[in-house]
Amino acid sequence: MKKLVLAVLALGAVAACTKSAVQYEQPGEISLQPVAQKATKATVDGTTYPEELNFKVWSWWGNPEAGTAASAAFSTPYINAGEFCYNEDKSSWGGVTPYYWPTKGSLVFAGYSPASADGTFNYSLETKTFTVTNYVQSSNIAETKDLMWFDVTDVSHNQNGTSGVPVTFKHALSWLTFDFVLNSDITTHKWEITEVELQPVSTKASFSATKSDPNAGTWSSFAGDKSSMIVYKKPTGSSEVLYLSTTAKRYEDAENGVVVIPQSCVNLLVKYNLTASTGNVISQEVELGLNAGDDGNSWLPGKHYVYSIVFGANEILVSPQIADWEDVPGGVTE
Repeated sequence: MKKLVLAVLALGAVAACTKSAVQYEQPGEISLQPVAQKATKATVDGTTYPEELNFKVWSWWGNPEAGTAASAAFSTPYINAGEFCYNEDKSSWGGVTPYYWPTKGSLVFAGYSPASADGTFNYSLETKTFTVTNYVQSSNIAETKDLMWFDVTDVSHNQNGTSGVPVTFKHALSWLTFDFVLNSDITTHKWEITEVELQPVSTKASFSATKSDPNAGTWSSFAGDKSSMIVYKKPTGSSEVLYLSTTAKRYEDAENGVVVIPQSCVNLLVKYNLTASTGNVISQEVELGLNAGDDGNSWLPGKHYVYSIVFGANEILVSPQIADWEDVPGGVTE
């Protein structure tokens, strides 16, 4: 009899399971909608975040609902420097490996770009401070990166009411632009820039930026050897001849720009050919000390500095003199 009762109870349990199903819907995937503060190569010049550029994200969970200001309530790590990429189907950025919203509570976010940047990165939620230790910036313009970060979001977010969490990247580096121009027109000489380089340039340092810092962060602990950075070099075998005039000519990599770790004590070496009216070509070079930064001491993060290099085209003048006659004693010959 006992066995029969147990069998009936078991059938009842099976019947209950088949008639009443508990449905669970997967939370939505976390996505972000980044923009870049206008200043450098975002790249180089603009506020639209480039689709091809992956970035990394930190996130912290807290039990409060969305819209809560970031505070100690959001102390549980949820995403640890996860890599995000552009999703063309959703027109937003999601995890390379998808990340999903928690079913309860909300999240705050911080991050940096690009994901391939070289250094040790961290974000302190307690002090709202972004740090990079031993960041390396290549001296090869074709390989330089526009280091950016976004501070912890002002309020928390959940999966409702947003197709992508809005975040704004700030620039950690300085952008340098060089314009070359003559101070007057000359027709008998031709000036051709063949190479422009910065020397010496520090390519390794550390960075710290607190959200409340009005100066957008500080670079320190410069380390490693300094290198020359080629801003422009006339291609080998190029038949193009670029003559300077009173109309400024900008020599700059249009894609990457000249984006450097903010620093001081940098010179600009300019090499050029001067073609005289006789057709003779003379190779020349001049080294110029740059006034680095707003205060003359150092460039600042997120600033664009435009230098105008003015070549003098002075006329050759000759000031003639006649030597006085030399008096000599005369003799009389009979």
